Amino acid sequence: MKVLALAAVVLMGLWHLPVLWAGGPPQGIAAKYPADVGIEKDPDVLFVEGFEADDWDAKWQERSEAHKKYGSSETDPAIVRSGTRSLKLLFTNEAGMNAAGWMHYWWDGSEVAYLRYYFRLSKGGNWANQKIMQLHGHQRGQRYGTGAGNRPTGYDWFCSGTGVGSPDWNKNTGAPWTNVILYTYFPGQKGGYGDNVQPNRGIKPAIPEEKWVCYEFMIRLNDVGRSNGEQRLWIDGALVIEQTGMLWRKGENMVINNIMQPTYTHAPPEPGRTRALWLDSIVLAKSYIGPLAPPAGK
Repeated sequence: MKVLALAAVVLMGLWHLPVLWAGGPPQGIAAKYPADVGIEKDPDVLFVEGFEADDWDAKWQERSEAHKKYGSSETDPAIVRSGTRSLKLLFTNEAGMNAAGWMHYWWDGSEVAYLRYYFRLSKGGNWANQKIMQLHGHQRGQRYGTGAGNRPTGYDWFCSGTGVGSPDWNKNTGAPWTNVILYTYFPGQKGGYGDNVQPNRGIKPAIPEEKWVCYEFMIRLNDVGRSNGEQRLWIDGALVIEQTGMLWRKGENMVINNIMQPTYTHAPPEPGRTRALWLDSIVLAKSYIGPLAPPAGK
């Protein structure tokens, strides 16, 4: 039966997707590396960040002054997701909507990219419109696009990103946060400020506070001249968003080449109050990664 199922997947042109057997969830790269130990050696892995080293940010080519000011190592074992450290990003009233700023990682570029990360929200904050991680694409060798509010042409840039929110992006509905999107800029977008691609796989996300959540999203570029690009989002290993038939680019020189970790928030904390976002276990790869596998022996 497995042979027949795999043959059907190949015939449908979906050979690159994780295969969902009846016996369990898809198996990704992480399943081969308990607790992600050694995952950086996998031939499909492009980048790994666990925030364990004192100079962890040396790998990120750009880190804003606000990110340096409001970002710190979390060492409380009651909070840390894996290893001995996670990244803590503090939100304050005086920092405004850009909150803890941003950081960038660029690589040579690829035509498909999967980005997995874990995040944790502090309790009681207004997470009604919170950006967390994005994948960007540009002409090979280029680093920046025209930015929010500018429709990509197919020759300059594109991006897709993840975060959390509430059904009314301006309203603090409190946890769990149920509005999860892929915030997407591409030439075929309908909105002037990108498209908010909603869950379409029969799962209604409910993102809690004070618990670690695994997001993984991917972009696969279209063949030039064809609208066969794709993007997907998994939450804790469950496929939540799938969008196909996309035209990301119109020229061969356009590639995915940037991770951006923004902290834009629509609602900064009230004066005298703070909230925090934690990040850990970031992996960038050319194939499906999947959630962290338990440590060996557990």
